[in-house]
Amino acid sequence: MASKIEIYKTGTPTDKGSLGYYNLLDWWDSAFANEEKLYIQKKYIPMGGGDLTKGTILGSSATVITFLTGLQSWFTTLADEVISEKILTKAESLLTHETPILDEHFLYGCLIEHYYKKRSLDLRYYELAKQYCIKQITISKKTKVAFLTDADFTTLPRHKGYEQLAIILEKEKDYDHALQICLDAKKDGWNTDWDKRISTLEKKMKTNKKS
Repeated sequence: MASKIEIYKTGTPTDKGSLGYYNLLDWWDSAFANEEKLYIQKKYIPMGGGDLTKGTILGSSATVITFLTGLQSWFTTLADEVISEKILTKAESLLTHETPILDEHFLYGCLIEHYYKKRSLDLRYYELAKQYCIKQITISKKTKVAFLTDADFTTLPRHKGYEQLAIILEKEKDYDHALQICLDAKKDGWNTDWDKRISTLEKKMKTNKKS
């Protein structure tokens, strides 16, 4: 969690709304056409109000990554996939070694959902979904520590990277690898019915050997 000092390091006090606070106005102007801007501003209605380009903001506990993943959550349908990708691509470009690990974790979760949803449109999206599963899994040790030291979490939540990659590998009939993913996730304590998945995979492995 951000300290009171860190809260005011996440952005710059401004009267130009959220995008001004997070120094994203240049990106906003270059990344989106006027029609897209109007659409985004009309659809984006955050809890507690607030405007993307107007209004005074003195401080926020949310980092720029958290802000962008929150913004993207309003544009998750295939009809909005171009807008979604622009937001997520910008968020990923802002990752640094100082980015809170949970911000990185949740961003990868959004990227997994975004690309897996589009997997039938282009094989590249399918491969990207797999890559982001692996990226989220790669940081899972640090993520686990962060979750368990956060007062908002008493147990580990579900882990999209582990779950989605297990599903993908199972569909590819790579049962050995899928099983190992499930065993690793269960061992680390990520909250899913891993026993059911493991049992299903073991049965498929036995059937596959007999055939």
